[in-house]
Amino acid sequence: MTGSDSVRDTEPDAVAKLTWGLRRYLVPLVMLVLVAVGVSVLVQASGPGKTYEASALVVATTLEINPLQLPRTVDAVFKGGSVAESVASKLSYAGPANRIVPDVVRVEPMNDTIVVRVIGRNTEREKAAELADVAAFFLVAELNKLGPGVGQFVLQNRAQPPIRTVGASSVANSVAFGMLSGGALGLGFLGLLLLARRPVVDGWEAAAIVDAPLLVSLRLPTGRGTIEPESLGGLSLLSKQLFPDGVGLCTLVDTGSNRPRLEVMRLVAELVGRRQEVALVVPSAEKNALTARTRSNPNITVLAYWLRRPSGEGDQPLEFDDQSSVLFGLSASEFDVPQLIPEKARVIVLVAQGARRKLVEGAARQFGPGDIQGVVFVTPGRAGRP
Repeated sequence: MTGSDSVRDTEPDAVAKLTWGLRRYLVPLVMLVLVAVGVSVLVQASGPGKTYEASALVVATTLEINPLQLPRTVDAVFKGGSVAESVASKLSYAGPANRIVPDVVRVEPMNDTIVVRVIGRNTEREKAAELADVAAFFLVAELNKLGPGVGQFVLQNRAQPPIRTVGASSVANSVAFGMLSGGALGLGFLGLLLLARRPVVDGWEAAAIVDAPLLVSLRLPTGRGTIEPESLGGLSLLSKQLFPDGVGLCTLVDTGSNRPRLEVMRLVAELVGRRQEVALVVPSAEKNALTARTRSNPNITVLAYWLRRPSGEGDQPLEFDDQSSVLFGLSASEFDVPQLIPEKARVIVLVAQGARRKLVEGAARQFGPGDIQGVVFVTPGRAGRP
């Protein structure tokens, strides 16, 4: 395989994991974006008030120097200090004179023209125009002091009080910035989370990790209502694969989340229990919950086993006749899982979408080569959508 082939093989997997992560953590991501938007708006609201800019125009009536040198000449004169000192003296500026340029007034020579724009900046409209006019007046005076070798300058247009504000971010800009920064931060956290979690997002990936064939992918509804076997596509196929002879012993091993396992066990028992008796065997802590959900079907019996007997004698797996239909439920996070499984029982590993890769690998490592007969992959979804 070439390097480019390797990249193409991993791209769909990365996209699938990112898509799963966005669906799985959509609510916290949206909340993070909303918080970022709120913070951005608050910062904007608590920042400096509205700022206005007004501009006066200075023009050269005669120009002796090369027009290309005009911007540099004007900029040097404006920043030389004399204009700032004159403005500070004229307007009784309380701050340091060296901060007037460019914080209060600045100059913008217009390239390829003989026009210079002098800009005044203030939180008051009229004050901004006054600053521009005063600075332009003193700039003209300083430029004309350079003599006939440079040119003659006049104030062409006085500044008008501006209507719109500048320099302060609008609410729309703050919202946009918050959304962008929150989204970037959220995607960064999501990337780190996916890198650490390494979720298993599809059945073929789960089958490759377990090194067993993928029997079926089930889409379990996420609502609180009771799921009927007929609404779950692939359940009939799974029941036949769990009990290919109609009877026998089968063990469903989850990789750390017993919720989908218990629901799959119930649905399989409901389907098989329509034609024969079936026993579900689960840890004692799960017996009551499963019994309550299968109470309406008299052909289903829920039994419990102890992982540790109160007497401390250790694990004692239950024994069954292989002519019965018995479905064991185990969690790979429990100790000595293979020793709890009856002899001749088929072993099926159930992997829920998003399970940590290391948990799936840990479940598979508890069994020897060929001990696992298949993988069931479960994804959340809507009823009636296989």
